[in-house]
Amino acid sequence: MTGKFHPLDKYYEIAKKFDAILYIDDAHGFGVIGEGGRGIANHFNLNWENLLYVGSLSKALSSLGGFIAGNKEIIDYIKMTAPTFIFSGPLPLPNLAAALAAIDILDSAEGKQSLEKLWHNTKNVSQMLEKIGYQTNKGMTPIVSVYLGKIEKAVALTKACYEKGIFVNITANPAVPKNKNGIRISVNSVHDENDLKLLENVFSSLYRTVI
Repeated sequence: MTGKFHPLDKYYEIAKKFDAILYIDDAHGFGVIGEGGRGIANHFNLNWENLLYVGSLSKALSSLGGFIAGNKEIIDYIKMTAPTFIFSGPLPLPNLAAALAAIDILDSAEGKQSLEKLWHNTKNVSQMLEKIGYQTNKGMTPIVSVYLGKIEKAVALTKACYEKGIFVNITANPAVPKNKNGIRISVNSVHDENDLKLLENVFSSLYRTVI
């Protein structure tokens, strides 16, 4: 929720030690994190021995549905026992085709350039906000969080941004710790220098009046 991820490589080693399975919900990371957008498990170079990985087709891939990945024994067990699988229908073919096309784009030179631009923008936004004086998640992910503490500040900043043409989301307790109440800025690869400059101007002007 705050655009940060945990040291999953260490969690994975703990799971292996106790013959447990590490379950990862990477709905927001798949298509963005890791080499070529292959997800958080790829980012930490985890193997499938003790891993159950869930991803979404409706976020970075702009389609519908999701998927579960793991070793064959785990996947076969889920197919035979999970009500949500047994009683579900197949994905609509147009949505499946859209997801496959998005994956092809990720694997292309165009996709690589898009990811590079995405992380370039993420770094610039985070550094710009920190320079102004805001506390952020340091650009760990393209969901750039701004921690404000009091929910009233988050509401005021969100409204002020909207009035100036910038849409941000509120992150509030209990979804985040009380001291992490704030907003999220969703950075993407099509934001250009004018967009980033507008963001800088707005957040600079609001720093003293709202914060």
